[in-house]
Amino acid sequence: MAYRDDLYSYDNIIGYTGDLHGLPTVYFISEELQLVGHITQQHDIEENVGREKTRKLNGYRYENKANAMGKVVLHEYFAEGGNHTSRNPLIKVGVSENGRPQSVEIVMETMAILAQAIYNHQNAKAVTNPRIYARVYELIKSATHHGMKVSEIRTMGNLNDYSRVNFRGRRNWKRSF
Repeated sequence: MAYRDDLYSYDNIIGYTGDLHGLPTVYFISEELQLVGHITQQHDIEENVGREKTRKLNGYRYENKANAMGKVVLHEYFAEGGNHTSRNPLIKVGVSENGRPQSVEIVMETMAILAQAIYNHQNAKAVTNPRIYARVYELIKSATHHGMKVSEIRTMGNLNDYSRVNFRGRRNWKRSF
């Protein structure tokens, strides 16, 4: 069984970011389950591809607004803390760029394309926060630069718990960011 098939289903697709014909990130909301999430299909950090850890719908909000560079992108805010800034604006299924409803044919075609993400990406992401992955990568790179072998480095738990990275034979050296 795939990760959170109850949320990541055809009926819960609300929209996407990116190019519809170029592996867009697909967004899901379930009123019944009170959950939200997205499936990233393409990213520079391979571990950031897949199904996002689900979040609570209660207190969740999203909007397209300008980022620090002035580009309009999707911003999501979560009641349990944190936020997510997409690389592109959210395009809602069934609504054209001018805000008018799309034809049934266009909606059906769009949904068929977006639903492919459900079947192509059935696993949870290896890392839910690419910044954490990048920090772990930099820590490992720094350790190898200082003469440690990659075989000496191990992670305890998963990459999301970057503060628990330690190095054998180096007095359990730990570093947090």
